[in-house]
Amino acid sequence: MDQPSARPRPVRLLFSWRSWTILALLSVLSLVLAACGGGGSPTFTLSGYVRSANGATPIGGAQVAVPSVNTVATTNSNGWYQLVGLPRNSGNLSVVVTAANYEPVNQVITPPAGPSATQNFLLQPVNPGGSAGVAGTVTYTTDSWVMGASATRSWPPAASSTSMVRPTFAPPVSRPARHVTVELRPGASGVPFGSSDYVVQSMMEQVRDLLAGSGLPKLNYRVFPYMERLGRRLATIEVPAGMTAELLAQRLQSSNAVLRARPAQYVYPTSYPVRLPNDPSYSQQYQYNLLGMPQTWALQPDAGSERVAVIDTGVRFEHPDLRGNLLSGYDFVDNDSDPTDPGSDTTFSSHGTHVAGLISARTNNGFQVAGTAWYTSIIPFRSLQPSDRTPIEYTTEAIAAAASPQYHADVINLSLGVEGQPDPDTQQLFRDAINGAIAAGATVVAASGNDLSGQAPVSWPAAYQPVIAVGAIDQSKARAYFSNSGPELDVMAPGVNVLSTSWNKPANSYDPDRASGTSMATPIVSGIVALMRAAGLSPNQVSTVLAQTAMDIGQPGKDNETGYGVINPYLAVASASGAGPDQLWIGFVTPDGTPLSQAVHPSFTPTSQGNWSYSVTGVRAGSGFVFAWLDVNRDGQLDEGDYVGKYPQGSTPITIAAGQSISAPLTAGIFSGAGATAAGRSVDVQMVSQAQRLWEGLIKAIPAGKTRASAP
Repeated sequence: MDQPSARPRPVRLLFSWRSWTILALLSVLSLVLAACGGGGSPTFTLSGYVRSANGATPIGGAQVAVPSVNTVATTNSNGWYQLVGLPRNSGNLSVVVTAANYEPVNQVITPPAGPSATQNFLLQPVNPGGSAGVAGTVTYTTDSWVMGASATRSWPPAASSTSMVRPTFAPPVSRPARHVTVELRPGASGVPFGSSDYVVQSMMEQVRDLLAGSGLPKLNYRVFPYMERLGRRLATIEVPAGMTAELLAQRLQSSNAVLRARPAQYVYPTSYPVRLPNDPSYSQQYQYNLLGMPQTWALQPDAGSERVAVIDTGVRFEHPDLRGNLLSGYDFVDNDSDPTDPGSDTTFSSHGTHVAGLISARTNNGFQVAGTAWYTSIIPFRSLQPSDRTPIEYTTEAIAAAASPQYHADVINLSLGVEGQPDPDTQQLFRDAINGAIAAGATVVAASGNDLSGQAPVSWPAAYQPVIAVGAIDQSKARAYFSNSGPELDVMAPGVNVLSTSWNKPANSYDPDRASGTSMATPIVSGIVALMRAAGLSPNQVSTVLAQTAMDIGQPGKDNETGYGVINPYLAVASASGAGPDQLWIGFVTPDGTPLSQAVHPSFTPTSQGNWSYSVTGVRAGSGFVFAWLDVNRDGQLDEGDYVGKYPQGSTPITIAAGQSISAPLTAGIFSGAGATAAGRSVDVQMVSQAQRLWEGLIKAIPAGKTRASAP
């Protein structure tokens, strides 16, 4: 019987289906890692050239080493090197380059994602005779730097250059208070602090109950609901005839509803109006050329996005050169929604209208005068009488209102000051209102005050530290004799014979007029702050930038008479784009453009020597200039509008010996070079050519790895 044929035996799989799935996933992962470089070589090659600092001379025989991995390469006669097998997965690597007669360079590099990277090195020659040093201060100005005879300014006009401006009224003398300030206890009538509405009626009920309980039910009073939102429930009560403020305060203080009662303190306008021959044109507004506003407007012509609160005597809404820039505000004197300035019966009738025009008169419209910040919106608040005092609560309420969501002012201008030294409670009222405004994002600018001797301290609220306190200078950048002084003073601005929008009530004329005082300097600063903010600076940056960019005058460094110096709008606005004063490059360069040092940045430390200082070490012996350059438009080139400085300022270089240290103070101004002749300006062509050569040498001295406009 035939045997049946054997059935074929099935082949047994060595892997289950789950195993095949895992294998497939591992294959895909392997491909992904390879695509990401994980499957490639764990090393890379670094190559490049080593040259001298001028970038043109190759250095042969230089050692390029990575000490952490014991890898060294030597450059050939062309300065070329190659390092092979550097690890890619061990983090950043430190590369050290050394060569005979050159300063060593140590630079950290990041391994590339690919198999190779290029890195060139520039080495500074070593002075075999020893190192020298150059150090000094840096002063920034808004003057043109490379100009001929026309660099001398034609301001002030001859008619006003020698005459001393006299005020038409003196600072107010102390008089008996006409009001009593009362702070009410919270919840005296069931009213909580910080209520979502302003609880005006409930606050008024508290005051009526207080007066009735004191036997004085018919006295006039005011409440301040905006300050109530900041935790201060305040009222002012008029003193009746036959009673002193001190007696009324004592009487009211006896009520359990009262936290404290005191005679009111007052604020007053800080301007000294003068009348000069009127020429309503931009060319007569000397402050703009003095501060370099034409250059500033080229960077940031307007601040249409900003809202500036003018807390003052009100404004004239019908003024032809303000219409269109005025928003709705409030009158805290008459307690209504119409902050129109009623005016005084003098030729200079509206302090607030003059202030508003300096901030934002309609500009570039072929009519009357220019404002500092074009197209900026003005929110007028009336808290002052045109020629009299008002209780400070009107002003603190206006500050609180300006920063509220209803008005949301970006800048608050206070061309006013408290008469005399305010008591601690008055100071605290200002602190509360100003702190609330700053917390809401506003920048507060205030006048330092006017005293005929100029010896009075900075007035409140300018004396409060977060406020930008402004003093006044004249046409020659000298401190005005009436400008108050003290350690609280921040910056100075033109405040003598300043032309702006005005109103002559007796003649019903809207012709521009001149006025003097820190009241005039303050709105110029407020307008510049609006430009700074519109350019991109945050509220927290404004004060610091104003201090660091100011043009130091008077005693070197910050001082009580001039603060940090004259406001520099050009450099302040440029700082918003990263071209601040700390970006200035400084080095020692020969007349033919050979660098004798590395370039450095200055540092800001206000001292008795100045605000900005620098120190260049490792200088090689030779003849040259200390040259400085700030790339304002950040294009990497020397062109008009950049900041430039040189020491010495003439055409003859200085000679520095090995081991010698010299002092070289720098004054940096706005470069006016190649385009100046075409623009019709007188220019020293040799100076322009020399500046170009020095600049070419300076950029060779910028340390490797730094851009021409980079900070350390």
